[in-house]
Amino acid sequence: MTRPNQGSGRGKIATFVAIATTLIGVIIGIAVHGS
Repeated sequence: MTRPNQGSGRGKIATFVAIATTLIGVIIGIAVHGS
């Protein structure tokens, strides 16, 4: 598979969203276990 470099901007946004979602999930998990 060849990936065109045109979608680099969207890739960065997708990566940021993925990281943010993971962090939110971890925070919620800690909050649930904490309480």
